[in-house]
Amino acid sequence: MRATPRPTLDRSSPPVPAPRAREREALHEFDDGRLVLEHLAGDPQAFGTLVDRYQTRLLNFINRTIGDRERAEDLVQEVFIRVFRHLHRFDQTKKFSTWIYTIASNLAKNELRNRSRNPLVLFQTIKKHWEADHRPLQFEDTCCGSWKGRATLRSPTSRGATWGRSRAASTGRATASPN
Repeated sequence: MRATPRPTLDRSSPPVPAPRAREREALHEFDDGRLVLEHLAGDPQAFGTLVDRYQTRLLNFINRTIGDRERAEDLVQEVFIRVFRHLHRFDQTKKFSTWIYTIASNLAKNELRNRSRNPLVLFQTIKKHWEADHRPLQFEDTCCGSWKGRATLRSPTSRGATWGRSRAASTGRATASPN
């Protein structure tokens, strides 16, 4: 009985990429305007190529603007959602990079504006670093002119003192009294 030779792999020839991989490589060679046209024509991989091209850049841009990496990641996702929804409105005579960075910039500015209007976000960030044994800070409710509506906060720098605004002092000086 004769032994049949085993087939061996020919390692000298480079592997042939799958057709979808070749399409993906070809898309990376296109400029942004061509990728937009490909996406609008129905190519499902064209938008993914735009995401690959801009995701890291936009993340760094937004992170530098707002200073919060996790929130920047959320905003980058929002940028791509808006781009996907409104890509049919993109003016092909303009640069795509300018359009997408404008969207990212507007979202970052809105985030900063909303953060300044809602101090709870800052409070939550500060609260992470507080220890449980600190005494509370108390602030006068300025709308009513009384001490009834005090907000109690904990501060790492004010052990043993309650801080508040004196009703008589309209200069904005804080007064301290022991607890």
